[in-house]
Amino acid sequence: MERETAFHSGLVIKALHVVAASAIIASCLLQVAVVALRAAGIGLLWGQELVVALGAVAILTGSASAFAHDRLVRIDVLSASRSLGTKRWIDCAGSQLFMLPFALCLVWFGWDYAMDSWRISEGSAEVSGLPGRFTLKFLIPLFAIGLLLAAFMRWQKR
Repeated sequence: MERETAFHSGLVIKALHVVAASAIIASCLLQVAVVALRAAGIGLLWGQELVVALGAVAILTGSASAFAHDRLVRIDVLSASRSLGTKRWIDCAGSQLFMLPFALCLVWFGWDYAMDSWRISEGSAEVSGLPGRFTLKFLIPLFAIGLLLAAFMRWQKR
């Protein structure tokens, strides 16, 4: 059963990784198009907002993959000169003491935040901006759930 759960968690993490990579590529291509059109005298406010939204998608979905594969940027002040076993213990304890409560709070408060935005069909503050800003706000609890799944995968490996 544990193996199946880890397999399903791994699929979710891979899917989040693919979404993040796709968002980065789309954001880069769209930014080139926005700049080229702006040089031609055509402004696309929705395009500019979409570039920012794709950046948010890339960061919020890619974080779980980075955490699951231990590719986060960090400063190892406590564990720099420690043995491998001590480093693993510090990493596991830090994840459980800091990341777990953080992610649970994000799920708890982020869900209400996203639901409130959905209830009012929140859109862009600009007239010609993107509609449906609430869809981006649903990425906040999704980000936290992805982090929890990544943490679960890492704890199972140890």
